[in-house]
Amino acid sequence: ENVSEDLILNMDEVSNRFIFDPMMDLLRKSRYFHRLNGADHIFLFADGQGPRIWDSYDLLRSSAVFLSPESRCPTWGEPLRRYVDVKHCLSSWKDLVIPGHTDYARIQYMKRHNKRSAERRLLLTFHGRAPLIHEAYGDCAVR
Repeated sequence: ENVSEDLILNMDEVSNRFIFDPMMDLLRKSRYFHRLNGADHIFLFADGQGPRIWDSYDLLRSSAVFLSPESRCPTWGEPLRRYVDVKHCLSSWKDLVIPGHTDYARIQYMKRHNKRSAERRLLLTFHGRAPLIHEAYGDCAVR
């Protein structure tokens, strides 16, 4: 059976009702959140839809840290959609993009090239998946 477009759009309303509205209510009442204006709070998004669906995320974006497997969000239902299909929804100076999936071949490659902490130049780096960019990505596949 086909899922109606109305049902898909209503999922945004369900997310607001059961996730984001209760969370905003909790944050409004939290003395811990207001102590540093949310700068000591971390929000984890399972995908790039989180910031798109959460219509109030701009209230927290300037101070709280966001973790997400995607740095861009779709512009569905926004006036901006006329010009671009995705927009930046994370801050490059404080938020972290974490890989959503690292396949077995890539894990083996990273293990072979692992260095002791004292030998590393970087604290953190992104190991994304993009076949044909480098020979190490040639075996990338999703199980």
